[in-house]
Amino acid sequence: MRSLRAEIHAKFEALGALDHYGLLGVARGADAAQLKQAYHRAAKTYHPDALARGGLDAQTRERASRVFAEIGKAQAVLADAERRSAYDASLASDGGELDADRLASAETNYRKGEILVRQGNFRGAVDYLRAAVELWPDEPEYQSTLGWALFKKTP
Repeated sequence: MRSLRAEIHAKFEALGALDHYGLLGVARGADAAQLKQAYHRAAKTYHPDALARGGLDAQTRERASRVFAEIGKAQAVLADAERRSAYDASLASDGGELDADRLASAETNYRKGEILVRQGNFRGAVDYLRAAVELWPDEPEYQSTLGWALFKKTP
C-alpha cells in the first residue's frame, strides 16, 4: 500500500510536467495496441473503483481519481488519429493548440458543473467546477460559480 500511495502522489505532483505520452508511460511512436495496454494498466492502478477496496485515505483516492481523469483524457486524444496528429503538432509548436484544447476542456467541465448547480446538485457541481478552474484559472465566471457551489453545498 505504501508504494501505491507513493506512486499516486508522485504521478499527481507530476501532472503539470507530463505530456499525454508521459501520463500513459509510452513512447511517442506507440501504436494503438500499446496505448490500449498502457491505459488498461493505468486503470488497474488509478481507477477509483479499484482503489476503493484498498483502504486508501480520502486525499490519496481523490488524487488518484484526478490522475485517472487526466490519463483518460490523454488516452482519448492519442487513440484518435486526427486528435493525436494535432496534439503532436502542438508539442512541436508553441503550444497554442494545447491552450485551445485546455480551454475547451475547461469550458466543458464548467458547463457540466453549471447544469448541476441549476439542478441544485452543488456537491456534484464542485468536482466539475474545480476541474474547470484548474484548467483555466483566469476565467472569473468559473471562479465565481465554483465559489457559489462551495458555499451552497451541504457540509
